Parts: sequence; structure tokens; C-alpha cells
Amino acid sequence: MQLAPSVKAYAILPSISLAATGQGTGLQVTPGEAADFDAMVIVNAGAATGTPTTYSAACVVEDCDTVGGTYTTNTTVGTITNTGGAQTVHKAVRINPARPFLRLKATMAFTGGSSPAVPLAATLLVKQSVLSDSNAVAAS
Repeated sequence: MQLAPSVKAYAILPSISLAATGQGTGLQVTPGEAADFDAMVIVNAGAATGTPTTYSAACVVEDCDTVGGTYTTNTTVGTITNTGGAQTVHKAVRINPARPFLRLKATMAFTGGSSPAVPLAATLLVKQSVLSDSNAVAAS
């Protein structure tokens, strides 16, 4: 599947294996002319390792007003639970130009297993006209 030429994908949570709470590095977005604008976040989970009896990954998009500032919840994306195999959740995100730094945070919960972990990755989809490669910054 190809994205429309006006849509670009950015990793707001590179593929990592989470055993506890983890988050991606912040990504700065620029709204251009709009007061607020929409994006879409897609979270993918692979199969758990360490054979937990159950697990869940509660995912939220957080935003911040400055590089290295305090992040707060912007949008609750959803919770991924172990129903067998890989899973995906997605959610529309309203981006506030006053808080242009975004990241994905996942809080893991496990029952049983031996050092369980789940591979997660998240992608932010936005129109190319409102987000360019020059906007990517390290803002953890």
C-alpha cells in the first residue's frame, strides 16, 4: 500500500521491546497556517516474549510546548491486549500548535512469564505540507 503523495509517515516510537513504561523521542510538528490540525497515529504490537499469561499496553500520545519540557497526555490511543498474535490500534490526533512536540508513551502490564516484553512501534501520519523532515528533533 502506498500513501498519498501529500501524506508522510514518521516514527514517533521506533520499534522497541517494552517490559515496562517506555516512550519515543519527541517529534516537533509545525501546523503552518492552521490553528489546529489533525494527524493519525498507528501503534503496532508483535508477539510477546517471555510467555506472559496476559499482557496489556496502554498507549497515549503526549505533547509538550518546548524541547525537553514536560509532556502531558494529548490523546488516548487505546490499549492493546494479548488476544494472540500481532495487533494494531489507531486514533486521530488533534495537534495543538502551542504544544508542537509529540511522542507516544506505552505503559505495559504483565501477568506471569519470565522477563516478558512486547515489541511495539508507532507511526504518525500527517500531510507533507504541515510536517517536514527538518522538523524532527531530539526532544525526549
